[in-house]
Amino acid sequence: ESRDSHVRGALTTQPTNCPPNPPFKVGPFCSALIKAGSNTQLDNEREQAPGQLTKLSTSDFVAIANYDTSTGTFTSETAYSHYGYDLKLNTAQSPTPLFNNSFPEHQSQFSQELRWTSKLEGPLEFTAGAYYQNSRLFAGNDFVYYFLQPNLVGPFASLKPGPFSQDLHSTQHERDYSAFASGTWHITDDLSATVSGRFTETKKSFFLTDAFGTSVGSYGEVIVPYSTPALKAAAQALSNALGLGKAGSINLSRSDSDFTPAADIQYKLTPDINVYASYTRGFLAGGFNGADTSFNASLIPFNPENVDAYEVGVKSLLLDHRLMVNLAFFDEEFSNLQVAAQQYSGVSLITNVRNAAQATSRGLDAEVRAVVTDRLTVGTKFTVLDAYFGNYTNAAPYAALKLAQPNNQIQDASGKDLPYSPRFSGSLDVTYVQPVSDDLDLTLDVMPYLSTGFYTTDTLDPAVKQSTYATLDFRLALVNNSSDWEVSFIGKNVTSTTVKNLVIDLPLNTGSYTQSKQRPASFGVQFVKHW
Repeated sequence: ESRDSHVRGALTTQPTNCPPNPPFKVGPFCSALIKAGSNTQLDNEREQAPGQLTKLSTSDFVAIANYDTSTGTFTSETAYSHYGYDLKLNTAQSPTPLFNNSFPEHQSQFSQELRWTSKLEGPLEFTAGAYYQNSRLFAGNDFVYYFLQPNLVGPFASLKPGPFSQDLHSTQHERDYSAFASGTWHITDDLSATVSGRFTETKKSFFLTDAFGTSVGSYGEVIVPYSTPALKAAAQALSNALGLGKAGSINLSRSDSDFTPAADIQYKLTPDINVYASYTRGFLAGGFNGADTSFNASLIPFNPENVDAYEVGVKSLLLDHRLMVNLAFFDEEFSNLQVAAQQYSGVSLITNVRNAAQATSRGLDAEVRAVVTDRLTVGTKFTVLDAYFGNYTNAAPYAALKLAQPNNQIQDASGKDLPYSPRFSGSLDVTYVQPVSDDLDLTLDVMPYLSTGFYTTDTLDPAVKQSTYATLDFRLALVNNSSDWEVSFIGKNVTSTTVKNLVIDLPLNTGSYTQSKQRPASFGVQFVKHW
């Protein structure tokens, strides 16, 4: 099986809090926005500078071969994938270029899995196998500092006409080796237990390089490095003054390994009620921060992440299958949780990964659906969540902390909620079917959704926290049961509720932000034909 896809678009972000609330001061980008009369409200209007885009292309290939024997099945699964991504962004959000960025990225990955699965001819069944993966990743961070042009005077005058630019990119080669096995014991017809384990070793080699030069494209598509010693020295002196890092390169490597066991037990109380309990240990290998310009070998890497996950639950069909109740209670205990963190590198805002020493995510997932009448069905899905950092003393600071402590790049986030982790979120789905004729049904789906508030930034900034909100979707469909077609009128977020889905600091403008939100009320017509 092979598949190719191509997607093209642009980020629909908006500068906000410009001018910022006191005691913050208006920064240079915010000042330019105000002078140009740009819209700085989080509303449904967007101003996009020319050339901004997101572009994604993917290719996937999978080949699966099975060989059956009298005792089991051998399976070979071979896969290859490639993706290319590019983001061109006017980071200053200004109508004229002040600070543009390009973030090209592409990866190729090959994997091979071999496994053997026994035939179920008794109370025991087994699976065992091995997995290999080889991947190469390129990631670029290109910065074009148009706003510096008026300041290229004195010792920096030789850097004109510019624009002064920075080309930071990394390549990573990763190899993964793992062996796994699992066994299930069907103790009785109603009781079974499964034990499994996986050993994984991950090896990564990493190369990071940073150079200064002049951008040929508006977004740093091609940056021509300064070639003479004098230009290189002037560029490095300017970088030192702005805190942009130093030109150079560094090679690093690491190897991480772990054994991750899992176990679960399932019991049928009745043919329609199943209860279960499980334990799983998870592992995510460490890596490297490709946007770190310190070239400090101790600061660029981040550590592996582990999680111990526990879950107990019940899945049931009651009242002659007219009522479904599924409940799952979970508790996930993380160590060295990998957290993306915004931080300043001089005038640039970059994202690096930091490790939170301990974090917890526990709660309840529930799904209930009832067939009230032959025409009316009511269902709900909701989550009650308590997710917080138990020990995270090196979190990135939010705007007010940066103002109070300008030289401090950390805060203690221990005890605070994880980002995008509402204490309660859930939906209701009410479906009513009205027969119109022998072949036609008119179906109405009403789907309200409710969520409590949550942090929208990794810095846990209270100034841009999402408040409690509710949205409403609906679907009105005319369904032809004999010809397998339907036509629907669909409404999304019909109340135009503001729901933030991206918030980042506006560089050089503490207290101002770049934000995006879910689309306002939208309506559409859809026709579906089943062949």
